[in-house]
Formats: sequence, structure tokens, C-alpha cells
Amino acid sequence: MPTPKSAVTSSPSTLRQPARAVPVVFDVDVLVVGGGTGAVAAAIAAAQSGASVFLAAPRAYLGDDLCATLRLWLEPGQTPTSPLAKALFAPQGQVQTPTPNVIKRTLDGAMLDAGVQYLYNCLVTDVISDSKGRPAGVLMANRGGVQAVRAKSIIDATDRAWVARQAGATFTAFPAVEHLFSRIVIAPTQREEPGLESVRIDPSVYPPSMADRPDALIQYTLRLSMADGSWSSLAAAEQMARDLTWTDDQIASAEALLFVPPDSIKSRVKLADSWPGAAAVSLDAFRPDGVAHLHVLGGCASVPRQVCATMLSPLNMIDLGTRMGIAATADALARPTVVLPTPDSTASTDSANDRQADGHEIREVHVGVRPSQTNLATITCPAQDLPVLDTVDVLIIGGGTAGAPAGIAAARQGARTLITEYLPGLGGVGTLGMIAAYYHGYREGFTAEVDAGIAAMGGAPNKSTWVPQVKAEWWRRENHQAGATI
Repeated sequence: MPTPKSAVTSSPSTLRQPARAVPVVFDVDVLVVGGGTGAVAAAIAAAQSGASVFLAAPRAYLGDDLCATLRLWLEPGQTPTSPLAKALFAPQGQVQTPTPNVIKRTLDGAMLDAGVQYLYNCLVTDVISDSKGRPAGVLMANRGGVQAVRAKSIIDATDRAWVARQAGATFTAFPAVEHLFSRIVIAPTQREEPGLESVRIDPSVYPPSMADRPDALIQYTLRLSMADGSWSSLAAAEQMARDLTWTDDQIASAEALLFVPPDSIKSRVKLADSWPGAAAVSLDAFRPDGVAHLHVLGGCASVPRQVCATMLSPLNMIDLGTRMGIAATADALARPTVVLPTPDSTASTDSANDRQADGHEIREVHVGVRPSQTNLATITCPAQDLPVLDTVDVLIIGGGTAGAPAGIAAARQGARTLITEYLPGLGGVGTLGMIAAYYHGYREGFTAEVDAGIAAMGGAPNKSTWVPQVKAEWWRRENHQAGATI
């Protein structure tokens, strides 16, 4: 592996983001952040209780707690009782394991039927506070830029309670030790490594469409070191898990790891060490102490760590989400009109012309999420210091058909290289897009190296086609071997 060039030694720890006017694209009673089954249940329950609702989903679909992890089945003895749970797991009156496509389609349909507004690929970047410092909405980033969503009550259904963290909630410590993860893959070959535990899933729980692959699903359990609970530490753990579980005959794999966070919010009440059930548990265990109008629906809720996995099962999350959606509606309807702080009239809101003394400049795109959204109200966000997470020689935004080879090329030259990609793999349309064949073009040079590498892994049926899963792994492996960070 080439030695990366030294990073700029005088890089600042923060950069000043100037005040800016951000358009308000949704103004609702209840905001749900997250796209899992619990988040969907909460949004539907809030809408059915009379609230106006918007849901911001971080992935390109709903149901990521099931689909991203490939943990699709119910435990023995679990019986779906709510309408949403029955639609997912017993659509014909008999319990069966749904496919990811069925889950996504079912949740989309339920949201549309309930009249809930929602968008995919939205990540919350900040929390809006009212004049008394209480949460009153969020800023979110997506392909359209950065927008504001005002809300009277917020349900944080993200995997690491990202909204609660930005709202100032207090958390227990995240220990810098090895943590337990699980990863599910579909492959004929079962990988064996020291410290790596694996088990083939009982074929009786497979979706009907997988009946012809009775030995395909494998669940690996592994312990990985993490310095902290940051996004970058989780990304590093994800890459380690992929290194340890890959086999060249892999058919498909989970986008995300199964993980029970070791840290949790400090809530209004503390639960006993047993799980009382979704219907009986106090919702105050999901409300951060000292932060009003916010519920945490996820693994960082204040439940004992030994029962957190039970709470995270889809039936419990659906039932909890339903209760939380009703509670958030009551909270929102009881809250008077939100009064935001008066903006500083002397503050500049033109970030395009706010160049700092050291030459750094921060810019954002501030438009609606649809072309039809014009003449929008705006929120003036005050200037703030943004942390500098890393300093690199080459930053690549998007790891698709151009970004993945760009990362390899830069890292091989010794540049300190970082690739950021919001999809769960590299290669773009040629891998996750499933366009797995050449049409026209020059196939020598670096392309010949790519083809030879994929062929060596058994992923090239002929000279013009490839196996998408193998090509995505080749891009990932070569970037890592060259020294790039993904």
C-alpha cells in the first residue's frame, strides 16, 4: 500500500459557516426522521390522529430496518396483530417472510393511503430551535440542497438518534472497545475465519421466492473495535465486516450491519432490566431529559441494553411507533404557535460572498425540493462553527462508475483520498444499477485491469458482462488496498 501524502498541517479544527436564509419546504405538526417500520407506523398513526405529518427517510426506500440488514423474518411464536404488521408479514392471513421489494411496496402504499408526505435520501444536518431553545424543526440535506422543515413535535427514528444528538440530548458514554455486529449475506460458501461466527439461516423462514436456494442465507457475528460512535467509525466497521465475510460466490449482501448501540439517551424515566412489552412500556423512556417535543424511536432509547434487541424487532417497533405517533400528535396539538428567534438584521445571509480570512468559503444550495415550490418562506439560520472532520488531498463525492476508479487512481499516487457515497456500494449504474454489460467503448488500459481483476474473482461470465456484486467488491477492495478511505 503506498504511503499517503501528509495532510495539511495547518488545517483548522472548525470553519465558520455564515448566517443564511434557508427555505421552509414543509411546515407540519409532526416530523418523523427515519425510514424504518417503526418510523412509518409513527407517521401513519400521527396522520390518522389528525396531525399534518412529514417523514424524512435517509435511504432511497422505506423499511431500512428490514431491507438494509436483510433481517426479514419474525421470530418463532411472533404473531402480527396491527394492520401494518399483518400487511407486511401475513398479507394472506398466514405468516410468511416478505421480500425486500414487498416490504418497500407495502410501506409506500400504507404511507400514501394515510396521506403522509415523505421524501427519500434526506439527512438531517441541524435542529431548528424556537425562542426558548426547544426543538422546532430541522434542516435537511438532499440532492436538491438544504431545506428547512418546521414542526411542533419530532420523532427521531434514526439508527444512532442523530436528531437527538444535534438537539443537545445527553447520552451515556460510548465505550472504545470491541462491539458485537451481525452481517447477513446470500452465498453458497460459508466463510471461516478466527473469531468469526456464522450460522446458516433455517430455510423455513426464507421468503417464498428463495425456496430454490435452501442454503443461501448466512448470518455472521463478529466483534469489531470502534473508537467512538461517530459516522466515520461506523463506516470503518462496515468495511471491516465486508472484508471478513466476502466470498467470490456471494450473490447478495446486507447494506447495513445489525448492531445494538452501547450508548443511550438519558431519559425522563429509567426502565427496569426486563422488557414490559410495547404496549406497557413508558414512553418517557423515549423522551430525552431536558429536551422538549422530541421522542427517540430506536436503539438509543433509554432501555436496558440487554433487552434492546427485543425492542428493535419489527413487531415491537411497529407497535411502539404507533403509540409514539399518537403521543407526538397530542404533544404537537397542545403546543402553541412556534415562535422562532428574531434574526440578527446585521448578519449576512449571502454565503456565496462570505469568504473567510484564510480563503475558505462555505456554500449551500437553498431551493425547494420540487420546481413547483416557489416563493417559499425562509428561516434565517445564525452563523456557526462547523467541525472539520478530516483533511485530505483528494475528496471524491460519489463512488460510481467515475468516482470508484478516481479513488483508486488518486490513492495509488500517494494522495490521501476520501470517497463519499450514499449508496451501499461502489460502481454506480454498473453495479447497484445492474447494468452489467459493455455496449461501446475502449476496453484496454485501466478497463482491461478492471476486467482481469473481476475475472480472477470469477465474476466475468464473458468478455462483455460481469457479476454486479463481484465488480462492486473489486472496486471496494482496490480502493482499500490503494489506501483510500470509503
